Amino acid sequence: MRNTEVWSGIIVGAVALFFYARQTRDWKTLHPYRRLGIAVGMVTVVLAAVVSTLNIPWVGRYVLGAIIAGFLSYGILYALSVKRHEEALSSFACAVGMRAIHNPKEESSDPDLFNIKKWLDKDIYKWKVGGTYPALVKKEGDWVYVVRVAKALDFDYDAPVATCFAAVKKTPFNTLTLVERRRASRQPKKIFSTGDDSFDSRFFLSGAQSSDAETLFTPPVREFFSGMKDFPGTLRVERYGVYYYLPGRVQTHEEVQEGLRIMTQVCRWVDESTKT
Repeated sequence: MRNTEVWSGIIVGAVALFFYARQTRDWKTLHPYRRLGIAVGMVTVVLAAVVSTLNIPWVGRYVLGAIIAGFLSYGILYALSVKRHEEALSSFACAVGMRAIHNPKEESSDPDLFNIKKWLDKDIYKWKVGGTYPALVKKEGDWVYVVRVAKALDFDYDAPVATCFAAVKKTPFNTLTLVERRRASRQPKKIFSTGDDSFDSRFFLSGAQSSDAETLFTPPVREFFSGMKDFPGTLRVERYGVYYYLPGRVQTHEEVQEGLRIMTQVCRWVDESTKT
């Protein structure tokens, strides 16, 4: 009986370690709650494996119990992170006058989201604008701003969780991407050099056409991003609008406010570049 319990614990532990190892691939981009849950789970599994090698009666039950506790701790911390995210978005909407969308019915009846769906391809809407609830919506000029956790990034089902700040509007730009070098998961294939050493040494600016990068990333724009103490997300400017992906689920009003500040400024530059 003891051998059966021990081997059951070992098998479950191996599955748990595989799960946690996959989660840690993007360790730096994970929210602290999630990192804490993973750390607790991995320590629990390792300790359970050590205990299983000792000649203690009913050790298999202890091993299984410890592993289950590790999974539960991860689940509780993850649920707490989700709850804080929902509270942050809902309270932020009340504070600044944005509309909070809590379910599919509210989304389908929202006038701004309905108008986006009329000209965006269904699949593009799903991946670029759609996602989990709650979501924040507001319209400023021709731009419709949406804040929510996206379903995936770049059609990648295995991408890490991120809060997407979307500003939707047709633009003349092909895809441009800006990310800090130290935060990039890999080096882009096509990197543009702006000639600004401080900017180029800190950021990867990539895209389809160099002319788009030259048009949008003028000296004032580069100075804006270079002057930021921290730029934790990934910015994308493309034909369907502007998108800023912030790793994890936002937890505070400050995170939402900063994301919208960046988006509003970039949208202003996009508008100015199209007028010249």
